[in-house]
Amino acid sequence: QYGWDLFENVLDNHEPDVVQFFAGALHSSARHRNTDAVKIAHSFGCKVIMQVCTIQEAEIAFEYGVDAICAQGIEAGGHGIRRELGTGTLSLVAKVVELSIQHKKAIPILAAGGITDGKDVAAALTLGADGVVL
Repeated sequence: QYGWDLFENVLDNHEPDVVQFFAGALHSSARHRNTDAVKIAHSFGCKVIMQVCTIQEAEIAFEYGVDAICAQGIEAGGHGIRRELGTGTLSLVAKVVELSIQHKKAIPILAAGGITDGKDVAAALTLGADGVVL
């Protein structure tokens, strides 16, 4: 099995509560509609977290109807972020929180990248993040 069939098989056999996607992987696919993965996960009762590295990817996440956003800044450990497109974690979190207010979508926003101590956690929470990813 390949592609969406394999994805559905994994969801069916393992019944995860949550699935996390990297936004860049979803909106770069030319063979399938971009929202297929989110819709499939939702159809199996999964919550969907989308990891975003830019405000444009956050817009896509809101458009796809995800259940939470993980805003990952360039401080993250080199997980495929294109430095010329990315931004720092705290400034990205602030922008994504503002975007959620504009969209009137009260979904959890998580901060990721460079969160190393309690001060970083406090900063992310002060900017409106609901939690952090370490």
